[in-house]
Amino acid sequence: MRKPTLVLALLCLSAWAANRNPTHGHFVSIATAALPDGPDEDRRIVAMAMPGRKANLNREAYNSYPEAAARLRAVLRYRAVRVILVKAHPDVPWGDFLQMLDRLSEEVDGAAILTPQVEALSHNGFVIRFPFRPPGAKD
Repeated sequence: MRKPTLVLALLCLSAWAANRNPTHGHFVSIATAALPDGPDEDRRIVAMAMPGRKANLNREAYNSYPEAAARLRAVLRYRAVRVILVKAHPDVPWGDFLQMLDRLSEEVDGAAILTPQVEALSHNGFVIRFPFRPPGAKD
């Protein structure tokens, strides 16, 4: 009698899990800071998840993740290597941050999480490095 109840419970649980918004697998790393070894390329894009499922790209504010993704696509259209740095406002839930990352990752080759420590170093003469080789990167 217990076995059919357990099987039914597992079937209901799997059906519930299948109907949830799935996340996608994306390569994300942690950004690092290093001393500059050449001219600083200040073309980096920092995407920040904001409360209310809004996003900022550098200093530009957008009302939704799809709106930010459309702008990101336009900005990165002619770049050989399309990478972004991502971070979140302290009041943003982890799930909302992941939803922003899912949406914006569709437009880029790679993303790196920008930690407060690395961001502070970048204001003191260090440059931010991506610790991976995204597709299309040249030696």
